[in-house]
This record gives sequence, structure tokens and C-alpha cells, in this order.
Amino acid sequence: MMNVTPEARDYLLALRNEANLSHPDMALRMVLGPPGRLGLLPGVPNPGDSAVTHGGLAILLLDPAVASALDRATLDARDGRAGRGLVVRPPRPRPTPSSGGPPTHRSRLPRPGVAAPEAGARP
Repeated sequence: MMNVTPEARDYLLALRNEANLSHPDMALRMVLGPPGRLGLLPGVPNPGDSAVTHGGLAILLLDPAVASALDRATLDARDGRAGRGLVVRPPRPRPTPSSGGPPTHRSRLPRPGVAAPEAGARP
């Protein structure tokens, strides 16, 4: 499940109120947009959804695909140049069973956006 900071919960509640979602079944639904982007739309719970609540009220809905994509990520509210907004921070790596700490051989993994070399290829 995605972690949601208290600041993000307060901000989502404010957004819900600004959107006039007064019916208790209505909440903001996080949706996948273009690559690297997320959006919020009004919605009602569907079977299998995860819900983030604030004061007993559902404020954010995640369908199973979005919840899986954001598993262990953290949703926070931050002030930026354009004003207050939501920020998703990726999850921290889980400790490896052998060391009890995060992996130390990161050089074996390609950087994001860089293709891994073909097997047997020379640099």
C-alpha cells in the first residue's frame, strides 16, 4: 500500500472540499496519465479499490493497478513554485536477505533511460 503523509491527507481533504464532493461515497481517484504523470478525478469506490481515509471519510481511491504501481511509495504535499501540490516519492529499496542492508552493487543495474548492454557485447 502507498504511504500517505498527514500533510498529503490534509491537502487531499482540501481538494475534495474544493471539488464540492459532498456525498460521502465520493472521493478523489488517482489515475495513471502519460508516462511519469498521475492525475486526480472525482469517483466512487469500485470493487477491489484501496481507499485512503481522513477522519473516517474516503479522500483518495486507488484501483488495484495504481495501488500496485505505487506500492510502498510515499504521497506527500509540498509547496513549490506553482503553489502547493502532491509529490510521490519512490519506495526505499528493501534490505537484501544476505546483508540486512540495501544492495551495494548498484553499478550492475542500468540507469533509468539507459539500455542495458547485450550479453557478450563489448563497450
